Amino acid sequence: MEQEQRLLASIALKNKTLEKETANIFRPPKSITAPSHLPFTPMGLERALFSQYGFNISLSIDEPHPHDFEREQLCDVSDTDWKHMMNWYAQKAENTISSQTRSMIRYFTFTMLSFDPISNMPPRYLWDLRPSHPRSVIAKLLDSHLMIERFCYGSDVMYEISPNDRKLHLQVEWRLFIKNPLTVLQCIREDWGPGLRDIAMQLVSIGAPFHMVKVFGSPPHSDLLPSISWLSYRPKDYEPTMCDYMQYRTMRNTILRQDARCAAAALRAGGIVWRLAMEVLNPAQVLDVDFESGCVQSHDNFWEPKLTDAEENRICGIYEVYTGSGNQTAQKSWWPKPNIWVGSGKDVGYWSAGCEEWYQRRLMLIESGMPNQQESSLTRTTNAKLRNATEWRDSLSFQIKKTKVILRSHKAAADQTIAHQYLP
Repeated sequence: MEQEQRLLASIALKNKTLEKETANIFRPPKSITAPSHLPFTPMGLERALFSQYGFNISLSIDEPHPHDFEREQLCDVSDTDWKHMMNWYAQKAENTISSQTRSMIRYFTFTMLSFDPISNMPPRYLWDLRPSHPRSVIAKLLDSHLMIERFCYGSDVMYEISPNDRKLHLQVEWRLFIKNPLTVLQCIREDWGPGLRDIAMQLVSIGAPFHMVKVFGSPPHSDLLPSISWLSYRPKDYEPTMCDYMQYRTMRNTILRQDARCAAAALRAGGIVWRLAMEVLNPAQVLDVDFESGCVQSHDNFWEPKLTDAEENRICGIYEVYTGSGNQTAQKSWWPKPNIWVGSGKDVGYWSAGCEEWYQRRLMLIESGMPNQQESSLTRTTNAKLRNATEWRDSLSFQIKKTKVILRSHKAAADQTIAHQYLP
């Protein structure tokens, strides 16, 4: 008991000291609403359905519509069902979609939930992965100015994207790899490029993870200084204050602004790390790739500068919180760590409008505890609680089973197409 009281007194003293140090730094926000001008546009439903999943309506094809599809067209999708279905795509339930299009999207979605490349797939007038679709992505893939090369590393598949123009290819010293075949086909559908720098910027604009690698015959020099991976220790049942949040935000922004390698790696990471980095970075900083430090081997002799665990923890705001069982601690954070985000109900391979809605809701919850212009104290508690790994997984689960099935089906079909094993 006496030890815990001393710990609390020490933390309180640190908070008072920090309040004085940050008095001239912190300026309460005039509004806690979502910013009107983001440095990017979250990918909405219509763009995602076409660019990622190949939903492309073309009813001009001379093909009799299946009876069950006609029945789907006659059946309205209720607002409740529509909202549930949008959760599967990590999207906002947009009300601007017509009832007929909703029915087609529903039919398309439910077909992919039980997808089979031989016996059950969306009709060719809805899906551009079918060769007979008049705007088939296959034709674009074969006629593209980009070259896609597929690499297998055990169970892992990676796709290298490079321009067919040799001069453009030689403009950079690195090679560009993508793991998600849906993002590869988005490059083709939206005619990205022409050079690798352009493609890298376009990938950053949608929050998709990708890799910029270089071949080394021997390991490159790596000089990363060890650093503490958490912000500090906190006692059991500790409720975070605005002082804690301001300290975290200052530390996060500092490491991103002052370390070009860290900044570029965060922008390439996609997901929550990418979104937090976009608060303070210019997307063009992704091109400031430095192969002289912090490189990690991926496959063969490919090396890539990556974030360390300590840097990821600082960006996401990790604390070590005592559990009440001796010296045992558990990690809690302001934001989910990358290993929790990956595979969650919000991890659809790009930053969706639904992801941004979730992010702004969490941010507003944190910042709603900020003092107003008349309040100078930063020791008041926030309205958002720190969460451990289990709590983050639960909060990000949503309709995760349906999301995973849909993604798995689409990725399998996209990989087949890229490998020139076309669907019937």
